[in-house]
Amino acid sequence: MDSARQLLNQILMGGTLADKLTGLNLAPASLDWESGWESRFEAPDQPGRVGVLAPRETSDADRFPKKSDLMGADSLRHRGRILHFFANHELLAIETMAFTLLRFPNAPVEFKQGVFRILQEEQAHLSGYIERMKEYGVEMGEVPLNFYFWNSLKTLQSPIDFVTRMSLTFEQANLDFALEYARYFERELDDEKTASLLQKVHDDEITHVAHGLYWFNRWRKHEQGVRVDARAQGMSEWDDYRSRLPFPMSARRARGGSAFFAEESRRKAGFSEDFIASVRITGGSRGRVPDLYLFNPQCEIEATGVKFSKAFRDKMLDFEPVLFWFAQESDLILQEREPPKKWLREVFEWRGELPEWVKSVGEIQRPVATIQPWGWGRSAFDLQTALLGQVKKPQALTLADFEQKLLSKAWWKRELSTAGAIISNLEELRAFFASRGSESPSWILKAEHSTSGRGHRVIKSADEIKEWKNGVHVIEPFYEKQIDFSVQYEMLPGGKLKSYEPRFFETDGRQQYVSSWLGAAATEPRRSFQRILEAQEKSWIEAHQRVALILREMNYVGPFGIDGLIAKVGEDLQVVPVIEVNVRLTMGRLAHEIEALLRSRGIFQAQMRLYTQCSSPAEWGKFAAELKREHGDRVLFVTPPELAQSSWIAVTYAQS
Repeated sequence: MDSARQLLNQILMGGTLADKLTGLNLAPASLDWESGWESRFEAPDQPGRVGVLAPRETSDADRFPKKSDLMGADSLRHRGRILHFFANHELLAIETMAFTLLRFPNAPVEFKQGVFRILQEEQAHLSGYIERMKEYGVEMGEVPLNFYFWNSLKTLQSPIDFVTRMSLTFEQANLDFALEYARYFERELDDEKTASLLQKVHDDEITHVAHGLYWFNRWRKHEQGVRVDARAQGMSEWDDYRSRLPFPMSARRARGGSAFFAEESRRKAGFSEDFIASVRITGGSRGRVPDLYLFNPQCEIEATGVKFSKAFRDKMLDFEPVLFWFAQESDLILQEREPPKKWLREVFEWRGELPEWVKSVGEIQRPVATIQPWGWGRSAFDLQTALLGQVKKPQALTLADFEQKLLSKAWWKRELSTAGAIISNLEELRAFFASRGSESPSWILKAEHSTSGRGHRVIKSADEIKEWKNGVHVIEPFYEKQIDFSVQYEMLPGGKLKSYEPRFFETDGRQQYVSSWLGAAATEPRRSFQRILEAQEKSWIEAHQRVALILREMNYVGPFGIDGLIAKVGEDLQVVPVIEVNVRLTMGRLAHEIEALLRSRGIFQAQMRLYTQCSSPAEWGKFAAELKREHGDRVLFVTPPELAQSSWIAVTYAQS
């Protein structure tokens, strides 16, 4: 048979295993690759499949076996079933490669012969898997076959689409799968025969990926002397690769399913160190519909209509990367600036996963399960509107519910009946002080939608306020504070409440956040403060349960935090249960996320601190280096110093 077109048609549309293995021993150069071809070959809905290869329904019993299954009573059959999944991938690769060669008859002969050679190696892999499966008592077709590879490649528009999706994505991922299981079968199962088969697949896969990488870099800028795509000019290999993956594919598919990563195999395939480091840490969904995270700490301020100062804008950008400590690998983060890869690698080393980053709403060409903002304000609702129809579970509450209620200090004062009053103008403030006589203690005046200490004034009389600004305020007792504490909560769907341990934190003279103590209260005076919290636990828990009940009755779902303090009242120290209710993510919640990572490494004493001494990225770099010299490796950069304009968060810890 010397007609390449006829041979490829048989492989693609023939329904039997014999059809799929046709041409295994032919020399690629012996086939006619140039004459008698149609200019366009349209993709069938599915490749030809009959008998054991025909599609059928799947069930839970058809899942990919766990490694623990390989040690049990039915271990041999589970080993065969694992190879069945790998065989399915080889079958799909054979079919998609045949389709590619039919689809693009005008591609360079060198490329087509290379793809056909790879197709033949995939045929040999499939034959090897089938033979070994039989020895385990598993027949081809015993597990239902899927069409994931096919569905991802049947829309190919050019040969570069093929090498992007197949060579650089699915085959690159198989560098991890094949080598991980080759080592597992050899070292854990003492199964040298299967290990050798998987090692051969892995070694061949290196050359397959190398072939695709060669053509990707040749075509991404020029094809036969004609520039293909202006996007590629100035783009890195990694960025261009990511930009070419169509939804629902993501760069996460180019890595295996576990922590195992075949770094050296990728070097042998020819990837740059930057590409290897990028694919190592890249996030993205492998099936789950992602949540979309948005950093908008200005949610309270948005309700006032006040424009943000440059200083506040800089701080927002500085803090933006904190969401990389919250989101899962399958989630998306919408973030204006791309974090430095060096910092992302450090976050990945701590978390073991990173979410996928997108720069603009226009890049989100996919459904999202929910929007997860720092807090629900105008920017979050604007994002939800921009993604209308893509958000599967939109926020059930309205913008008014947040601005007029949940983000309003006045509303919470009415709901909780806490000490103080709601003040709308200077006359009401004067009347408030007049009712308390001449010896009034200090009070704190807070704007209704202030946040993180902004808009707070400590006063003893109305005469200290010369001009009334920004509408409604609340006035509350100014306590002789000993220490602040916060308790973080998560209201789950159905009204179930998740709570976190109370944590102490520090503020400056303007009542703005400075630092959080992480880990056990092992030093004085924190130990004594911890005892006070425990002794008065009933009172502050009851107050917090009241807050949770209000949120539950409103059908709110999401995070919230309650700030309280321990104050000196007369000669005693007392817990003031509620100073602020923050219906959003908080620095306290961030502290818990970081603390969980520290504890996983046996670290129980740490401090998360906000630094504001420097005024440029260069200065922050010097400061970070000084911190490293002082604390050695016992420093965790919560936000990247390379991007800091005015603020930076870092954790210093003591290694146990």
